[in-house]
Amino acid sequence: MKAEVYSLPFDQFQRYFDLNRCLEALKQKAKVKSLNLLDVGGYPGLIFDFLTNDNVTVLDVKPLDKPNYVRGDACSMPFKDGSFNVVTALDVFEHIVPEKRELFLEELERVAKDYIILGGPFSSDEVNLAEKIVFEFATKVLGEDFASNHPLKEHLDNGLPRASFLAEKIKEKGHEFVAFDSGQLYNWLLMNLVKHFIFTIPESESLHKMLDNFYNQHLSPKDYGVPSYRTFFVISKNRDNQVLEAIKAPQKPKEGLSETLYKLQLLHLYFTLFELEAKRELQVQKKYSIHLESLIGQKENLINQKELDLRELQVGLQKMQAELGHKEKHLHDLQTHADNLETSLNRIRQTFPYKLYKTVSRNKKQEQKSK
Repeated sequence: MKAEVYSLPFDQFQRYFDLNRCLEALKQKAKVKSLNLLDVGGYPGLIFDFLTNDNVTVLDVKPLDKPNYVRGDACSMPFKDGSFNVVTALDVFEHIVPEKRELFLEELERVAKDYIILGGPFSSDEVNLAEKIVFEFATKVLGEDFASNHPLKEHLDNGLPRASFLAEKIKEKGHEFVAFDSGQLYNWLLMNLVKHFIFTIPESESLHKMLDNFYNQHLSPKDYGVPSYRTFFVISKNRDNQVLEAIKAPQKPKEGLSETLYKLQLLHLYFTLFELEAKRELQVQKKYSIHLESLIGQKENLINQKELDLRELQVGLQKMQAELGHKEKHLHDLQTHADNLETSLNRIRQTFPYKLYKTVSRNKKQEQKSK
């Protein structure tokens, strides 16, 4: 197992760590040095870094340019019957749509010569709730786009398989198997919530690796208990109970770092988290300040525009007032002219010619009436 695997995401490390433990026990009991093994759904080939002394092939639907990597369908694999001593499928079963799960198991059984190791989450009230909590948390803190591509979405869409279904299918084939718990559920839930929270902190890649490294070295080797997040089924087609019993109980974990180094690493982890959280707060404040300055600038521009509009209105009002003054003067002049005309008319009415005209006009009218 390569040293760099300790920096892998804790959930990926844990499944391959337990697989490596199973295979070491199997090889020791079977007295073989290496195995011909197929890892189904093993993109991007992490197993190569764990099993450095075995002949490993990886099959997955995703493309990858890597030696011993085969692109193919797990429900219709391009291999002959019994092509591999061991066939593994880790955290894959739950991603198979329910109507194809039995076919998937048939294919694993077909290409495996001796052993099948299948590990992953199985349906229970506790596991189902824990996955929903993580998915909802991811949606809230990281957004709908992030959650739409989250691996747990397919778990929730498909529904987790039941362990009883798998056990029944194994018995129908007449094979022996052992099952063991992997990854204490509460630790899995806490680690996922913490890691999804860290995703919200800028420049937190190093913190992710530190947290994973810390868990993988100190907690993963002894992270067994009920309820567990993942269950491993180790199936023997040859009904070799002695090998299965050797695999069943986790071996006593090897000593990790010294207690002093353990505490220093944990302290470093805390300080890094505090430092990144402080950076995040500064970034939030900076974004808020920029946003506030932008709003103030917008308000100032709006006020300036309103002042400009007001000045234009005032100029327009002054023009209207001046025009109204001109019209009032013109009206006054017309009224004066009308008064003058009325005065002149009254004078004309008092003259002898006008009176003579009026008298002649009345006489003519009377004569016309008498005729």
